[in-house]
Amino acid sequence: MKFAQPSIQYPFGCDQLGRCVYSRIIQGARISIGYAVLVVFISCIWGTSLGIISSYYGGKVDRLIDHVCNLFRAFPEIIVILILAGLGGKNIFFICAGMMIMHWGIYTRVVRELTADGKMKNMVYAARMAGNKTPRIWIKYIFPIAAPAVLSMLALDFAGSLLAMSGYSFLGLGVQPPQADWGTLIGEAQAVFISYPRLIFFPSISILGISLSVNMIGDWIQQRYQAGEM
Repeated sequence: MKFAQPSIQYPFGCDQLGRCVYSRIIQGARISIGYAVLVVFISCIWGTSLGIISSYYGGKVDRLIDHVCNLFRAFPEIIVILILAGLGGKNIFFICAGMMIMHWGIYTRVVRELTADGKMKNMVYAARMAGNKTPRIWIKYIFPIAAPAVLSMLALDFAGSLLAMSGYSFLGLGVQPPQADWGTLIGEAQAVFISYPRLIFFPSISILGISLSVNMIGDWIQQRYQAGEM
C-alpha cells in the first residue's frame, strides 16, 4: 500500500512504492554499517601499521611517510570521491576506496605522535638488545602505547564515515538501486518530504542514533585514556 501509515504490520509505514520502510531501514543498516566498518577497519590497520613503521625506523622513512600524509591532507575528500566516481562510475566500492585513501593518515599521525619520543626509542633499543624480532617489538612494545588512542579514533572515524557515506549515497554517488542504504532512503524520500516527512525522519534518526552512540563510546575511551585508566 502506497504511503500506508505506521501500523503493527508496517511499524514505520510504507513508501511511495508500497515498500515497508522498517524492512528497508533494517536492510539499509547492513549496507550502511557494513561499509562504514570496512572503511575504518582497513584505514585503521593500514594507517596504524605505517605509524608504527614511521616511529620504529625514524629518519628518512619517517619523513617520507609524513610527506605522504601531508600530500593526502592537501586534497578535500569530496574531490577524491568525485574523481573516482568519474573514472569508475557510481559505485559504492569507489566511494569506500576514496574514503580509505583519505582516512588512513589520521591513524598514522596519532601513532607517530604517541610513540616517536626518546623514551620509546630507548625501549625499542632495549628490546632489540634483548633479542626481540622486529614484528614482536611492533606488537608488544609500540602498539600497546597507541592502542587506546587508536580505539578512540576508530569509534569517532566510524561515526564520521557513516555520515559521509550516507551523504554520498544521498547525492547518488554511493549505493545504487535496487540496493539501498540509509542515505539512499533519504534521497528517495526528498520528493515527498512535505507530505510524508516520516519517510526521511526514520532513516535520519537511525543515522543520528548510531553516530551519537559510537561517538559516546569513543569519548568514553578517550576520557579513560586521558585519566590514565587505560
